[in-house]
Amino acid sequence: MNAEKEITDKIFFKNPRTGETQTVGSNLNIIFGVFSVMCGIPLFIRRLNSWGYVMLALQSVYMLLYPQFREGDYCSIFFLLFVEIIISLYLGIKGNRLLTIYYFENGWIMENPHNEMVRNTFKKWKLEPEVIPRKGVK
Repeated sequence: MNAEKEITDKIFFKNPRTGETQTVGSNLNIIFGVFSVMCGIPLFIRRLNSWGYVMLALQSVYMLLYPQFREGDYCSIFFLLFVEIIISLYLGIKGNRLLTIYYFENGWIMENPHNEMVRNTFKKWKLEPEVIPRKGVK
């Protein structure tokens, strides 16, 4: 497992309280980009609740406006779809960065901080793990 951590471009996190481990990729997050429009379910699973609620609210508004769509009012529906597409693209591109910040803020420990690809990813994201405030960690 250690050899795998040394050659991969994934960032490995461990929760020191529970022992749970998670991985975060360094590139696009296809799952967030494609499936977040399904009421934000992947966002809730990965604990990005605020973004999950945003996508859930958009889906709720979409369902409320659906009768107007059937009556011929296409403008509001297309505007909502446009907003959903923009947010989905943002989450696909920035989702792994947001997830990494979440893990650091909640006291998770990065297991492979000395990996060159991981350091390059942090430079690309303009992220410094030492600067991110952590909850419950002294």
